[in-house]
Amino acid sequence: MASKNLESGAVGVFCESIAVMLDAGIQTEEALGLLGDSTNDSVFQQACQKTYEGVVARKPLAQAMADTGMFPDFAVQMVHTGETSGRLDGTLTSLARYYNEEDRLLSKLHTSVMYPVALFALMSVILIFTMAVIMPVFLNTYQEVSGGLAGGSFGFVNIALAIGWIALIMALVGTVATLVVAFMTKSQGNLHAIEGLLGRLPLTRDASQQLALSRFTTVLTSYASVGMPVDEALERAAATVDEPKLRAHLDAAVADMQDPDESKSLAQAMLDNDIYGPVYARMLKVGDTSGRLEEVLDRMSDTFFEDALVQMDESLDRIEPALTAFLTVTVGAAMIAVMVPLIGILGSIG
Repeated sequence: MASKNLESGAVGVFCESIAVMLDAGIQTEEALGLLGDSTNDSVFQQACQKTYEGVVARKPLAQAMADTGMFPDFAVQMVHTGETSGRLDGTLTSLARYYNEEDRLLSKLHTSVMYPVALFALMSVILIFTMAVIMPVFLNTYQEVSGGLAGGSFGFVNIALAIGWIALIMALVGTVATLVVAFMTKSQGNLHAIEGLLGRLPLTRDASQQLALSRFTTVLTSYASVGMPVDEALERAAATVDEPKLRAHLDAAVADMQDPDESKSLAQAMLDNDIYGPVYARMLKVGDTSGRLEEVLDRMSDTFFEDALVQMDESLDRIEPALTAFLTVTVGAAMIAVMVPLIGILGSIG
């Protein structure tokens, strides 16, 4: 039976817990045993137990994690690099930050998308009621009052019906689309697809780009934490970026750093290629000079991530008035189109 993959939150807890216990002087196998015994989550416990068995069998931690088939490839690769470089504690701490941010992001997206789902569903119910109950009442009234509809009146009614049906179809499509996105946010494997979708929508494009920058910075921090050369760390981190605009700028920065004739520092390459602004470039320069580059990248990653969440909230906040206006205009226009011929008929009778 295939093992179930751990979610981002569980991977974050695993890495952070092992890092804390290693820092306290507890051996890896003992740390894994304690971690497995301290949880009632069967999937997480199974991952800890299988990893523990591999470590007891004298396998490196990265190999033991890979053999379980339950950890992401990126986590396994980083743990292997951390073990090789002798910086396993720092690597696990960076991985914990990375996967905790992914877990927060998925939770935030799921919570945020449920509001548009509710609004679209409410719109659909209102429009169904309008088309199925209210419109027939008006049509029956026309039949009773005038015995039939004149050509002009019939045209107005057709307009009202067309507006109502088009709005209803749009609301139903919106409901289904947002429900699909809400379902996708339940799975870690769909995160990149969701980010790609957000990057194509006008309302969320800026937030998506900021989020991509945050994730890139977190990955760069992870590679820097294992003592990898900065240019190589940048190249590997850039390879994980899917956002086209940011990826193009990062590829140019990598080329600048690896230029054999006039190579640039990380700070200068990031500034010249519009990846980080002047303030953050100066922070990088100070961090690189003082030997605290990883700490600076950590802080920058947190800042970018929080900014991305704020921008996402602001983008989603604009959806409510837009949907409300759409519903109001649609129902109002349909009602007016129906009422105009009725007013004309009643006027002629009077």
